[in-house]
Amino acid sequence: MKKYILILIIVFVVLNINSAMSGATFKVVNKTVQDTTQLVKMKHVITQESETKFQIFIRNLFALGFFTLLIILIITIFLFNKKIKKVNAYISNFDNEYKDSLFEIEKFSTILNNTENSVMIYDKEGLVEWINIGCKSLFGYSIDNIKHKEKYNLFSYNINDKIKIQIENCKKTKESTIYTNSIEDEFLNKVWYQRSLIPILRDNEIVLYAAIDSDLTMTKIAMGQIKRQKKKVEEQRNIAIEQKKEIEKQKKKITDSINYASYIQSAVLPPMDIMDSILPNRFILFKPRDVVSGDFYWLTKVDEKIIVVAADCTGHGVPGAFMSMLGITFLNEIINAINDDNFVAGIILDKLREYVINSLHQTKESSTKDGMDLSLCILDYNEMKMQYAGAYNPLYYFKKNNNNETEFVEIKGDRMPIGIHIRQDNKFTNNVINVNKGDTFYLFSDGYADQLGGERKRKFLSKNFKILLAKIQNETLENQKQILNKTMVDWMGEYEQIDDIVVIGIKI
Repeated sequence: MKKYILILIIVFVVLNINSAMSGATFKVVNKTVQDTTQLVKMKHVITQESETKFQIFIRNLFALGFFTLLIILIITIFLFNKKIKKVNAYISNFDNEYKDSLFEIEKFSTILNNTENSVMIYDKEGLVEWINIGCKSLFGYSIDNIKHKEKYNLFSYNINDKIKIQIENCKKTKESTIYTNSIEDEFLNKVWYQRSLIPILRDNEIVLYAAIDSDLTMTKIAMGQIKRQKKKVEEQRNIAIEQKKEIEKQKKKITDSINYASYIQSAVLPPMDIMDSILPNRFILFKPRDVVSGDFYWLTKVDEKIIVVAADCTGHGVPGAFMSMLGITFLNEIINAINDDNFVAGIILDKLREYVINSLHQTKESSTKDGMDLSLCILDYNEMKMQYAGAYNPLYYFKKNNNNETEFVEIKGDRMPIGIHIRQDNKFTNNVINVNKGDTFYLFSDGYADQLGGERKRKFLSKNFKILLAKIQNETLENQKQILNKTMVDWMGEYEQIDDIVVIGIKI
């Protein structure tokens, strides 16, 4: 308004001035007044537009501020709500942990109270605070009788100097310790127990002691019995040691005797150099089960005839060795006394049987059935013939047939031994064989075929023995011996030899 009044005053002054001017000047002034009026009107319009824009700006600014405050409020509420949820979750989790802790405490308390071991809780001064049922069962205590009683103080009640030192170390180091002690229960019976003393700490300071006791009474009683029994065992062991020493002395005497018997047996067997001179094309595989053997081999030469024997006496070891020496002695006597007409394999076995029966005083009614099974061959290189007679034991040989093929032949022995038998009146069969250069003959006992071994611990069997001999026909006699020995060692494996073994191979 003040602006408008100022303008009117100016206009009025101008009009008064114009009254003294000319008409032309009046026109100019009039036009000027009109322009000024128009200018004032335009300024008023501009002022109104400026005021309107300012109001709009203020209103928009206010709206923007309100909207911003609203957003900040919403975000604040959201964040606060999220914080509340976290707090609620934390409270819920804490509540669950608290419940779990209470459950664990109740469970632990139940276990402590119902365990067979005695559990006692002492305060830091060593006075009893709490005991479980096992404590009453073990020692006969009740909580009313011992709680806070100086008599039952941990640091002084019924302990020796050694235990006192252990407890003092427990207090100083704040580490658990274990010791064994004994006490009389309410019935004055001695109770042995092993105690684990555990210090319970808070802020690295001992506030309580837990004592867990295990009943050792029965163990101590058992240990006492064991000690007494151990003493008896030691006394018996000393006796056994003395007996063992005596047995070892006797064993040494027996072993020395057996070793000497082996020396004697070796002495009566044909020496190697003599056999080499009589029959160089041969091998002998001799494997006694023990130091001395019930199997034996024998070889001699009379004029141009070579006698070869492979024998298996009743038994093995020392009894068999006695029979073998008896057999060798009798063969020497028979061969030295026999004439040319009786130089027949079958007749020699007949005479050997008579010697054995007479020397052992065997009769059909006697219980002794000792004797021997054997194969006996007489080789005559002049006539290229071989005689064979057998008591149970057969003869194997390989020869070339008309097609120059190797042929296997087996001649079975008579089904009766050298000794008393139901067929002792029967004569032994004398078999005569024409031989040719390159033929190979085998005499043996049953020890090789009967040996147990293999994966199923079965006998090697005669069938496999025949197959093995057929496979090694192209080998030298020495190689044949090595193959036979290795095959038997591999077959036995971890099993023990069950019988004496003798195999004789002869190549014409």
